[in-house]
Amino acid sequence: MNQLLLLTALLLIATSLLAQPQPQGEFHQQLFKKSGKRAKVSPEVGAVVFAAQEIPRLGTVKEIEPILGSEFRRYQSVWARFFLPKHLGALPDGMPKRIIYRMIVEGKLHYEKELTDDYLPLPEWSSWMIQLPDALQEGYDTLPPEPVHLRLEVWASKSLTKNDSEKLIAVGECLLQP
Repeated sequence: MNQLLLLTALLLIATSLLAQPQPQGEFHQQLFKKSGKRAKVSPEVGAVVFAAQEIPRLGTVKEIEPILGSEFRRYQSVWARFFLPKHLGALPDGMPKRIIYRMIVEGKLHYEKELTDDYLPLPEWSSWMIQLPDALQEGYDTLPPEPVHLRLEVWASKSLTKNDSEKLIAVGECLLQP
């Protein structure tokens, strides 16, 4: 009986330790830190940043800022990292059942891709990364041939179907040259 109680206690402790939100690096924290009366980004909506190389999740401001970019060649490998103010499981509606990546080109919805089930980021994550164009290849393949202003939005929903409960959780912009 004592062994069963001990095992149960160990499982509860292990589960709580493993379910903790992932740590946020200095750059991540700086995005949401208030400077004066304004935060660098909205406290409710996260940021999407872009670079021609992988962006460290726990990086410092000095490590990350120099590698970030806002203009890229159309089919060069571009990394997009999403930084949220809180981990996905702590969103106001809880862990989403669906995440939607939306490519907005020149102010209009150009392409969207939905993720559900096993393809969702983990509830503990407040930051994750995708590689472009691979993650949104179909949207890239149909872009107009001229330079385009791309706005990448990430939406979350508690519903598996399209409805009004979708909430914007992160946004970022860049210019894609042909």
